[in-house]
Amino acid sequence: MKKNLNQSGIIHTLPLLIIIAAVGIISFLLISATAPTNGLFNILNPKPPIRAQAMMGSPFMNNNCGIPNQAFCDTFDQAFLGGGRTGQLNPKKWTVARMSGNNNPGSGATIKFIPSHAMHCKNPIEGVVPDNDYFMCGTEFGESNHFMEAFNDAGSYIYNDARIIQPFDFTGRTGTIIYDVDNKTTGSHGWWTELWITDEPVPAPHFNTFHTPPRNGVALVFSGTCGSTSPDGDAGAPKGNVEKAHVFRNYVGGGDIVTWAASDGVTMNEPGCYNVAPDMLNHMKILINKDHLEVWATDPADQTFSYKLIATFDGLNLQFSRGYVHLQHAQYNASKATSSGLVSHAQTYHWDTVGFDGPVLPAPAVYSVPDALTPAGDPPGSVSVGYNAWETGLQNGPVSFSNVNLTGAKSALITFSVITGTTRGINYKLNNGPWHNFTAPPPSDTGASAPALPVDLAELKNGTNTIDFARVGSDWLPAMIGNIDLILDGAPAPSFTPVPILTPTPVPTPTPTPVPGTITVDDVVMGTGLNQFNYVGAWQHCTSCAPGAYNSSNSWDNTSGDTMTFTFNGQQIAFYGVKDNINGIGAISIDSGAETMVDFFAPNRIGNQLIWTSPILSPGTHTLKLRHTGTKNAGSGNLFIVPDRIDIIPTTTIPTPPSSCPKASMGDINCDGLINIFDYNILISNFGKSGAGIKGDLNGDGVVNIFDYNTLVSNFGK
Repeated sequence: MKKNLNQSGIIHTLPLLIIIAAVGIISFLLISATAPTNGLFNILNPKPPIRAQAMMGSPFMNNNCGIPNQAFCDTFDQAFLGGGRTGQLNPKKWTVARMSGNNNPGSGATIKFIPSHAMHCKNPIEGVVPDNDYFMCGTEFGESNHFMEAFNDAGSYIYNDARIIQPFDFTGRTGTIIYDVDNKTTGSHGWWTELWITDEPVPAPHFNTFHTPPRNGVALVFSGTCGSTSPDGDAGAPKGNVEKAHVFRNYVGGGDIVTWAASDGVTMNEPGCYNVAPDMLNHMKILINKDHLEVWATDPADQTFSYKLIATFDGLNLQFSRGYVHLQHAQYNASKATSSGLVSHAQTYHWDTVGFDGPVLPAPAVYSVPDALTPAGDPPGSVSVGYNAWETGLQNGPVSFSNVNLTGAKSALITFSVITGTTRGINYKLNNGPWHNFTAPPPSDTGASAPALPVDLAELKNGTNTIDFARVGSDWLPAMIGNIDLILDGAPAPSFTPVPILTPTPVPTPTPTPVPGTITVDDVVMGTGLNQFNYVGAWQHCTSCAPGAYNSSNSWDNTSGDTMTFTFNGQQIAFYGVKDNINGIGAISIDSGAETMVDFFAPNRIGNQLIWTSPILSPGTHTLKLRHTGTKNAGSGNLFIVPDRIDIIPTTTIPTPPSSCPKASMGDINCDGLINIFDYNILISNFGKSGAGIKGDLNGDGVVNIFDYNTLVSNFGK
């Protein structure tokens, strides 16, 4: 049997004799078959136009994803507050769910998350927990604004799920989904991403340690490494692909669809792999109709959109053609990913430019119950996002949907995640009305499920609506409930507050406002005295040779172990360098202290870039050291490290904080009257820390967190 893609994008199975008789169709198929780098679908779905490339690898802004017949697009140009579970994602476009196997509900650990290390664009931060685990940055570093999410698996199975609220319709055609992600993985015992499409707007569908399958759906699991080896740390394997897929038809399915074994009537072919690099985006493209699916991907930060065919699936026989798109990050006790046990339990993924084509369907209104965010024991700062449900109801009483507007509502759904144990049942009621029962269908053999349940509009009201849950049967442990949404078809979306952000600029980092008395030293001012670059090793130098670099001068080295030291008298120092796609990683330290890794890599050459800023130092003489590590970003073609200039802020120019600092609560942390890069770096260095009077605690709640960060960013430059 042969296959032909008709003009509507549907694959039909035709008898071979008919194909032989259809000369035009034969020609089309022969052309397609001889173009393996383009694939059959790519003829109907050409590459998007090439545009100016941002450093992170996404060239699109202003909610234009560069796909024909665009129906949905989010380029994450604007962060939002007030979304609760969605963090800084736009809660009119997204809803977020979280699930965790790190639970002990009898001790208050109900869908538990521990504080995590994370990367805030280029800066490491600590103490990240829900709901501040979905956050945005980019423009302040000269990148396209994008979102990140992060967590620490704590040796357990944990995943999150960001679902697009607007439906995706591929009825009678081949639909296109695109998104950008640094699609790193250590394999299926570590961390990876998944993409799900489900017929209902369920929270966090999954099929691994957690079995929370949708009624109908398809999932792609990006945990393949193409045989490459994962190093220790958080970089992941240098190559990736689709390890497996799942298909569900009326809750039946879930077998591993792999290249060597069909499952549920679906076969998989995997012709390619993509390269991977942390913080460098792969462009992903999914082409799907009811019977066939293709996965395409680029290498990191590919400016030409040279998509490679990664995997194909045939025989899907999907029971739906309108559904919901989910982006997931999953982890399973990452330290077991390698024999050394040194793969990081904490991982940050960077995402950008998410869109799909097709008819523009109205997005329903979504009202979310906030995460519980109650203390969850050790380590300190851990939180529970879920609620305990006993046989009489929720442990602390019903929870609420706020400011519900039923105007125009045609129908309603309640969606939630539940871990019930062996009973697989839960009772629920709205506004103290009658109890309703839900029993999870097979194969929820892990005792978890994610239903979407119709609700009679007569049980709802404008304003605050309450919902209660009760465990079915008697047990010594409660059921665990989370990710609770009320979805209204036809009703207006709730209102939320955008976070003011910096105006996008092609400069990779905000230009610091000069502090009075700042001393700038070019990289070719060499010697062993104060304010001189002391190079040791095989360094090379030139002047009037490097357009775009400071003073057009240049110094460079690609020999592991070579060093540069710089002795100065001051209270703070800022190090600038040249970034390029052949540059490597250096290590910076002050006064023989702990080293900080700094990456000189960028997809395109650009000079005079802020690489690192010291904390506020004690008055006196200090020495900065730059060491060549002999390592590089996976996307780099060589190992060069390239200093460009140094700024010294003398001791006398940093004011002693006055008793009254008018802009302190706005972000003027060093009280110099300006809210600039120096205040930003102080806040980032203290992010996640707590204590009385800690620098960066702008709202006085005793901890430096995302709320303080948002305040500073909104006032940056004032």
